[in-house]
Amino acid sequence: MERKSDILVVAVLYKERLNDSKAYQTLLRDCPHVYIHDNSPQEECPHNLPEGWIYSSDPTNPGLSAAYNAAARYAKENGFRWLLLTDHDTTYQPGAFLRMEKFIKRWPDEAILIPKVKIPDGRYLSPVPLLGFFTRLERLPLTGEVELKDTAVINSGMLVNVDAFLKCGGYNENVFLDFSDFQFIERLSSVAGRGRVIDEELLQAFSGVEDNEESAMRRFGMFCRSLKGYEKRNLRTRLALFAVVMKRSLSLSIRQRKLSPLGIMMKNYF
Repeated sequence: MERKSDILVVAVLYKERLNDSKAYQTLLRDCPHVYIHDNSPQEECPHNLPEGWIYSSDPTNPGLSAAYNAAARYAKENGFRWLLLTDHDTTYQPGAFLRMEKFIKRWPDEAILIPKVKIPDGRYLSPVPLLGFFTRLERLPLTGEVELKDTAVINSGMLVNVDAFLKCGGYNENVFLDFSDFQFIERLSSVAGRGRVIDEELLQAFSGVEDNEESAMRRFGMFCRSLKGYEKRNLRTRLALFAVVMKRSLSLSIRQRKLSPLGIMMKNYF
């Protein structure tokens, strides 16, 4: 395959048509090389994929981390130097991919290039300061070079050097959804130390409230199982993660006026 870019863009699907995603509508259509990892129960390969696009189906739905690792292996085997991770709910500005190309040429030796990601009200999700495992939406994002161990960076929009990705061990596949980005950045910090924030802004759809009680409880169970897989190397990490899960459990209990979230936490986290 003749490569037209050093960037392999990664799109992960789950029960969604590729063309319906904001990432496809605002970014992927402009990209020469895209790796589509479909975790849906039934394979539904998009018709007439452009040359240079790859479709991979895994109906077992191993999660985001496994999809990103598979893409990284494919990238290494096929000579790509960079991975651009996307999320279906992220909106990119016109010309974003061309600017990404310029960023990797300007900073070819960086392990990770980090865009600024905000939600519709103008506050930023990433990159923002990290205290333990707690973050908050900020009016201004971090800029310039950042210490990865002290910074919250979300998956969406990351430009990661493939060699650095593989050297740090990639994503922890036991952390399959929530906190997969926290775990990856922690791993990457062990081999890179710092990352660079680029002058590129993305818009992320964001909602902290589930549609109904049943979906909220199901989602919380997944949250607990994902965090259970986090590498707890010391007592401080164990305590910090427990605080995150307990906070989410108490918040749901108060909102639902039930103690069932505590039972879900006991079943899925411990």
